[in-house]
Amino acid sequence: MKSVSLVRGTAYLSSRLFRHAPRVYAALYAMYKHLSERNNIAIIRRAVKPGARVADIGANVGFYTALLAQCVGPRGRVYAFEPDETNFRRLVDGTTCYAQVHPVRAAVTESDGAVDLYVSEDLNVDHRTYDDDDESRTRISVRGLSLDSFFRGTESSLGFIKMDIQGAEYQALLGMREIVSRSPNLQILMELWPYVHDRFGVGVGTLLDVLESWGFEIRRVVGKRGGLGERVSASTSLPERGDPDFQFDVLCIRPGT
Repeated sequence: MKSVSLVRGTAYLSSRLFRHAPRVYAALYAMYKHLSERNNIAIIRRAVKPGARVADIGANVGFYTALLAQCVGPRGRVYAFEPDETNFRRLVDGTTCYAQVHPVRAAVTESDGAVDLYVSEDLNVDHRTYDDDDESRTRISVRGLSLDSFFRGTESSLGFIKMDIQGAEYQALLGMREIVSRSPNLQILMELWPYVHDRFGVGVGTLLDVLESWGFEIRRVVGKRGGLGERVSASTSLPERGDPDFQFDVLCIRPGT
C-alpha cells in the first residue's frame, strides 16, 4: 500500500518545481518514482517484451511511458494517453527520443465525447474526471475516447496496460471490451483506490467484477521486486475503504499466460 499522505506531500513540493523548473522537477520526479514504485517497475520490466504493443492510460508527464518504450524497443508501440494540456506537453517533450511512443491528448473513458476534467492547482498528478466538491479545482472540458474506438478498424491487440486515472478506471474498462477480448495475453497494472471509486459513483467491487467476468485474476502487488500477494475479488472485504489514504496496486492476469 502506498501512503497518500506521503505521495501528496512529495507531489506538492515537486509541483512547485513543475511550474518553475521543469528539468529539475523531471529529475526529482523520476528519482521519487524509482524509489517509491520499484515493485511496479519490476513488474513492467518482467512482463513487457520487445516488440509488444502497450498502453499507458494516465501517462502524466511520461515516466512510465519512457519505461514502457525502453521495454518494447524500436519494434514495439506505446500509446500514451493524457488529458491535461501541461502534462501532455511535458509527456511529449520527455519522450521525443522514442519513435515508438504515440502520445494522445485525451481521457480514456467509456465512449467518445467531451469529458469534464477537474484540475488540481497544486498536484499535477491528481487531476480527476469527477467532481469531488473541491472548490480549488478548475473544471475544463477535454477530449474523451474509448480504447475500442481508438483501435477500431485495426487488428491490434495489446500485451500490457498500465492505468492510473484517479478513480475513473471503471469507465475506462467499459470502453475497452473489444480490445481486451482480442488480447488473450493482456496484463493490466492498475491502481485501486476504494475511497475514490466509491465517490466516483462505482464501488471497487463493481470494477473488480468486470475484470473477473473477462477471465482476469486480480493480485495485489507487494514487496519491492514486483511480487504478487493475495488475490482480490469482487467479494473481498476492504474495511479500509472509507480511508482516503488507503490505496494499492494490482496486476490483472489471465491464468496460463
